[in-house]
Amino acid sequence: PSPPLDAAFTGTHCLVACGEDGLQSVSLTTPLRKVATLARSCQAVSASGSFALLGRGSAGIDVLDISNPARPRRLSSLALGGWIDRVLLRNRTGYAGNGSDLYVIDLRDPRHPVLARRIAAAGTFGAAAKPVTRAASARRRRSKGTLVV
Repeated sequence: PSPPLDAAFTGTHCLVACGEDGLQSVSLTTPLRKVATLARSCQAVSASGSFALLGRGSAGIDVLDISNPARPRRLSSLALGGWIDRVLLRNRTGYAGNGSDLYVIDLRDPRHPVLARRIAAAGTFGAAAKPVTRAASARRRRSKGTLVV
């Protein structure tokens, strides 16, 4: 079996990205138990409300309906190019990254995701955060809340 690569919590369930073994939905009730498997390779997962975003490596992203987390359902896919191994879902905006690009995805209509913007990134998106130094903290204050590194 593939090791867990990422996880997202939905309240009563944990969605676990397990590479080639797909997405596993685990009930957090006692006893813990796997309740569903979505047989699609995935490297990353993020959830917000009744939707989840999967990073699927070279296949891009999938948008899922998780209104019933015991039965996640694929709504749509979007090919982005590159290897997608980091995702973040906030409200109806998705963010997907690989080693050189950050993709911003409009998910107002989850059945028809739209690539809103591609941003060339230096370094690896999703890499471990650096400790915030006093200098970085001062730059953040000067830039009105936007962290400038």
